[in-house]
Amino acid sequence: MKKRINLLTKKKDYIKRESFFKRVQKITYICGFIALSLTIIFYATNQRLQGEHKGLLFEKEQKITSLLVDKQGEKKISFINKKGDVLKKALEQDINFDTYYPYLHAYLLSEYNTESSNAATLEKIFIDNKQKLNLTFKLYNEESLYNLLYSTKQDPLLELFNELAIDKITSSGETYEVVLVGQLKKI
Repeated sequence: MKKRINLLTKKKDYIKRESFFKRVQKITYICGFIALSLTIIFYATNQRLQGEHKGLLFEKEQKITSLLVDKQGEKKISFINKKGDVLKKALEQDINFDTYYPYLHAYLLSEYNTESSNAATLEKIFIDNKQKLNLTFKLYNEESLYNLLYSTKQDPLLELFNELAIDKITSSGETYEVVLVGQLKKI
């Protein structure tokens, strides 16, 4: 047989204390359950927010890299625009001689350009960006000289020029040098 020692001498005190401890136990269980529930809720919320944060950081990195790529693209576009401006200025100053040469050749040298004839050569051509022209011809006989002088007064050739004049004619024996100066019209 077991014997128990009752330290509480009065049964009423024992019942009061036992009910108090049972209440404390129940409150502790409830507080523990609430704490555990809150911990689980906070953990889940934290995990969700960390996932969103990581996604936002990834999106931020992508946007920063795209901005850097865009800046490089903007630099390239700016570079191309600058080159375009330089080209535009160069084209404004260009004399565009390739449009004038066929006309000059046709009206001034066409009759001399046969394979059997070496009557005239175009020695120098100078055109500045203001469309001022300086042509030097070398002619090897008197007939070539007359033909050149006659062709400078023809209407198709004069339509290319605002003004055209003979600057000088020099001769050394049967060789003549004729210098024409003029102002070209824009074609």
